[in-house]
Amino acid sequence: MGTIASSQMILSQAEQNGLQQLRQFDKDVFMQQSQRNEESAQDAEKLKAALLATLGSIAKGISDTASVVANNTKM
Repeated sequence: MGTIASSQMILSQAEQNGLQQLRQFDKDVFMQQSQRNEESAQDAEKLKAALLATLGSIAKGISDTASVVANNTKM
């Protein structure tokens, strides 16, 4: 085998290894991004639940206040 053929074979193998590493890197980045997206979605759901609970408390407070005002107005 000549030096050129040997060099081409080494270069081809290096290229294959590089491509394989790039594909693995892409997979890793995709998995990390997917995990971050999942965590963000979970955080959004928690925030939504907290906001709904707060709105419920505010609505109850308004209703209670309206009842007190209505009762005080009757007298």
